[in-house]
Amino acid sequence: MPGELSAQPLSSRISAMHTARMKPAVRRHAHFSGAAGVVAPVHSSPASIQHSWLQGLIHQAIKRFCPWLVLKPDLMVKDVTAISPAWLKARGIKGLIFDLDDTLIPLNKGVLADGIKQKLKSLQKAGVHCIVVTNNRNKDYIAKMQTLVGLPVIGPAIKPLSRDFMVALDRIKLKPKQVAVVGDYALVDVLGAKWLGATSIMVQSLSKDTENGLMRLFRKFQESFLAPESV
Repeated sequence: MPGELSAQPLSSRISAMHTARMKPAVRRHAHFSGAAGVVAPVHSSPASIQHSWLQGLIHQAIKRFCPWLVLKPDLMVKDVTAISPAWLKARGIKGLIFDLDDTLIPLNKGVLADGIKQKLKSLQKAGVHCIVVTNNRNKDYIAKMQTLVGLPVIGPAIKPLSRDFMVALDRIKLKPKQVAVVGDYALVDVLGAKWLGATSIMVQSLSKDTENGLMRLFRKFQESFLAPESV
């Protein structure tokens, strides 16, 4: 009757109230077992809940504040000769901004391979605007390489910052979404493309067989960490 005290012990009533409060949480974490219509509650431990929450927090922080950490290129190929005009056309790409050293020419070699030379000509014949942006600081070297590759060369640049990429875009009269940045170094060329808002194409270094051990290790990390897309 109203006003009467329950004969149920106080400890039992507290336990029942606690169980009632927990039931909705159990239902929210329920999942179906193999039998139709049978629902089995899933009880997550405090440690697993904390771990999941922490993972989600880290993922969101990277996504929101450090999007440039995602260095995966849109395409990875062996070298410039493997770039397909059909692949470019399908994505509305009308221009290519090339890196110079170890992308078009082996570092300090001053030699343009016949295959790459012919590829540059065929790309231009197909209507693709081509230009070079390099971080090399040697202005005399840059002038010689401009004559050798037969393309405008902008440098010394400060890639991955967008300043010199924007100069290149102005020269070829295209917008970022209409070009792809081609280079051998993820932290410079791919990152530069991301910041610019352009497509990124990563090639293997032309000097990979003669580089020092530390650089070789980094190159292997690039190739294994950044999943390539087929041409």
